[in-house]
Amino acid sequence: MASRVLRCLITPPIHFSPPIRFMVPPDSSVCFRVVGAMMERGLRVVIDDHPLIVFASDGHDFRPVEVNALIVYPGETYDFAIKTKPAASAGMKKK
Repeated sequence: MASRVLRCLITPPIHFSPPIRFMVPPDSSVCFRVVGAMMERGLRVVIDDHPLIVFASDGHDFRPVEVNALIVYPGETYDFAIKTKPAASAGMKKK
């Protein structure tokens, strides 16, 4: 099964940083945890062409909420999931 590269932009809202890349399997759910371990400013988390399904904050679960971006401030943690697209719809070839 081929993997798909997701571009994940994690950057302070005012500045630009190069995207972080993750290899993920197509047509699956992938969970992430973001920890706000910075000193002053918040971070904006965006994953290209994928809504974020946020389901926990600071260790407390809540009803999942679908968002396009997530702002994480110092000391906060968020858990979220994404549903990756099937290989065929992503224009990928299986190996």
